[in-house]
Amino acid sequence: MKNERLNEIVKLCGKVNRVADIGCDHGKVLGELHKNGASYLIASDISEPSVKKAEQLLNALNCKNYSIRVGDGFSTLTNADNLDLIIIAGMGGYEIVKIINNSKINLKKLILQPQNNVIMLRNFLIEHNFKIITDKVVEDKNKFYNILKVEKTNIKHHLTKREIEFGKTNLKKFNPSFIKMLEEENFKLANRIEKIKNNLLKKEFTNIIIKNNKEIERAKSRR
Repeated sequence: MKNERLNEIVKLCGKVNRVADIGCDHGKVLGELHKNGASYLIASDISEPSVKKAEQLLNALNCKNYSIRVGDGFSTLTNADNLDLIIIAGMGGYEIVKIINNSKINLKKLILQPQNNVIMLRNFLIEHNFKIITDKVVEDKNKFYNILKVEKTNIKHHLTKREIEFGKTNLKKFNPSFIKMLEEENFKLANRIEKIKNNLLKKEFTNIIIKNNKEIERAKSRR
C-alpha cells in the first residue's frame, strides 16, 4: 500500500489469526492481514456503505473466512469471536476512549491510531491497566499520526511524564518522523508568537519550543 499510516498499522499487527477492524472503512488493512495469513477477519463500521467496500475488497482477494458487521464500536463483537487483536484507527482520542469504556467483551491486544488527544488517550490506557507496547509517530502525506499497540493486563503500568507526552517508542528509537513533527510544531508556534500580544501565552509557547528542542536533540543523538 502507498500509505505509511496503514502500512505501520499492518506491521504492528504482526502475525495475527483472528482480528477485527472497528471503523474499517475501505478494509485495506484487513486485506493486507488476509495476505499475511490471518485466519478470520471482522470488518465492522457504523456505516453500511463502508463495510460494503470492505466486503468487495475481501471478496476480490478470495478471502473466505470473514464477517461483515454494521454497528457502533464494540457493539458488533462478542467473546465468542475469540479475537487476538482489535484495530481502532482514524478516530478521535475521545471516541476511542468511549469505545473501550463501553466494551462488554474481554480485550487482549489493540492497535490504536487516534486523530487527536493522544496524551489523554495514553493517560486513560495506563489508568485502565493497559500496557503500551509500542507508541510511535508515522508521517504520511505530510501529516503525522500516533500509532499505539497496547495489551490489556491486570496491573497498572507506569509511564514517565515524557513518555505520556511524546510516546515511549519515540524516546527510545531513532525516528525521523518524530523529529520532523516537533520541528514543524515549533515552526507553527514561532509564527503564532509573532502574532499574539498576550505575554503569558507567548511564554507558554516559548517554553514548549524549548522543551521540543531538547527532545529533538535527544532524538537526533539516537541516530
